[in-house]
Amino acid sequence: MFVKLHFEEWIKNEPGVSENTKELIDEAIICYRAQAYRAAYLFSFLSFQNLLKERMLVASCPPGYDEEYWKGIQSELRNDDKWEAKIIECVERERPAQIFNLSVDTKRQYLYWKDRRNDCAHAKSNKIGVSHVESFWLFFESNLSKFGVGGGKEALLEKLKVFLNPAFTPVDSDPTSIIKEIPLTVDSADYLEVIENVYELTTVDIFGPMKTRVWDEMFKLRGEFLDQLVEFIKTNQSLYTQLLKEDPSKVRFFANDPAFIRSLWYEMKMDFRTYKVIIGLLRHNLIPREELNEMISTVSSNNNDTFFFQVEEPDLLVLEESGFFSEFKTLAFVDMKINDFNWARENRNIIWHLIIRNGFDETIVEALNNTMSNSFIPWRLRDSILELFEEFPKLKEEYIDVNSRINGCLPDKLFNSN
Repeated sequence: MFVKLHFEEWIKNEPGVSENTKELIDEAIICYRAQAYRAAYLFSFLSFQNLLKERMLVASCPPGYDEEYWKGIQSELRNDDKWEAKIIECVERERPAQIFNLSVDTKRQYLYWKDRRNDCAHAKSNKIGVSHVESFWLFFESNLSKFGVGGGKEALLEKLKVFLNPAFTPVDSDPTSIIKEIPLTVDSADYLEVIENVYELTTVDIFGPMKTRVWDEMFKLRGEFLDQLVEFIKTNQSLYTQLLKEDPSKVRFFANDPAFIRSLWYEMKMDFRTYKVIIGLLRHNLIPREELNEMISTVSSNNNDTFFFQVEEPDLLVLEESGFFSEFKTLAFVDMKINDFNWARENRNIIWHLIIRNGFDETIVEALNNTMSNSFIPWRLRDSILELFEEFPKLKEEYIDVNSRINGCLPDKLFNSN
């Protein structure tokens, strides 16, 4: 069993590397381990060339080039007999403009490694050894992000501005192709500026349809690009609140920051969509068991009777399997929070779902008997129980049966409400 090489680990996790390129890398590594260094170098350089080809094939026409002329270049890249020579020509090209916006030094290094490739391919007398292969891998890792087509970051930002302007772009347009260009055209060190620009462009009406899709596609990037996106979002409460309300499953991207996860349920202002974020946290097991009771107490204290009104079955299953309902039942019917008028009113929807799923037991019936026998009762909760009886007559019968078992006294306000 071989220990994985640093380069091998890096390339496997690098965004924008196709399976075809990874196969070439695999061949290079097999040759490297067999000490066939000329072959290892050839496959390594070929994989770099293949990456540049793939970037050019998906790139829009770069500044300074005619659209038809650019399509002609892309056509030659699809020709198995011409593509590699065409890549070298495009890297060297200065007129009418650079295709790859490279410094003189980076271009000089590339041409040096191109000549070493020729040494291997044409069996020249220059020796190619392990140091050449490993040094090229360092060049590969250090410079891949510099080989962006079409003006790099500035051109990409311009595309995003056009895309996010409804005067130029239909609202049902797909930003996937633009976002996929990010790992190919933007150095990870410059990505924060891209994120900041996207935020500025989406600040007003952040969830217009195409703006939502831009954020969704950015979450599909990997490595440093995803890490920077997550860190930026965590610093902006209005942004992460809106994003998580729109798609609660995104909480999984913040799983490695327990303090941030805690702040979501502890500080987030409840509204009719916030409960979905709470369910998202439970669904992805992001609330430690020892914090569950505190979370439920906090959420229920900030709840509203317009929340948890129409909860879908998959969400109810999460509330049950996570232990939410069990802890909530203790809070409501053992700690007797239902005696608190405001708490009982605001949490009556959760109580409704809890009873529908689990029915009445001795704990619930005894608690309701006591609460509904008082002079002043939480009448909104009373109304919900009466509606429950009317909609589900068997639950009313169950209540009466359980009450009989505990020799309880049925409260008039539930059973003689007329």
